Amino acid sequence: MATLGPKCYCFRSSCNGIEIRLRVDPGAAWLTIKRPGCERDYRDIPDAEVAAVVDQFRAIGEDPEKFKAFVNAF
Repeated sequence: MATLGPKCYCFRSSCNGIEIRLRVDPGAAWLTIKRPGCERDYRDIPDAEVAAVVDQFRAIGEDPEKFKAFVNAF
């Protein structure tokens, strides 16, 4: 059986001109938030928090209030 290489994930979402990108690589994860007229904000995510952050990101769905709450948490 062939073994596949490491898995990387990139999640993206946007609402009201704000864009979130969540990148998960083996051994590293980070989040960027781009607000209109501002430089992109970059945050490393500790390994112990990656699963919870991914779950929070997925929970946003199409809900603008959840999107706003997610952005404000970072």
